[in-house]
Amino acid sequence: MEHQTEKEEKYTVYEDVHLRGKKDLSNDEKIDYLKKRSRDKSIHLIINVLIVISFIFMLIYEAQTFGDWFYYVLFGVFALNMLLIYFQKKQIASLIDYLGQKNRAG
Repeated sequence: MEHQTEKEEKYTVYEDVHLRGKKDLSNDEKIDYLKKRSRDKSIHLIINVLIVISFIFMLIYEAQTFGDWFYYVLFGVFALNMLLIYFQKKQIASLIDYLGQKNRAG
């Protein structure tokens, strides 16, 4: 029973984070909103990957206007950003599954 309470608390936190201002929607509407948000996160992830690839090409072909250290810092920031977006996508997918199960349970 204690494990179930922890799980519900985790998903309550996920709802607070990913459904700001949308908590009054029905579960179906929440799922639709979260799917849209997941697509948006996918777009952000793709953009970040493209930016990192462009930094790598700039370093390889020495087409940079700043020092190497500047590009390493930018690469690190964008890599961290990609990691955080990936974890947000996992949380959103998990929350969609949870809300779907809640819908099916009644």
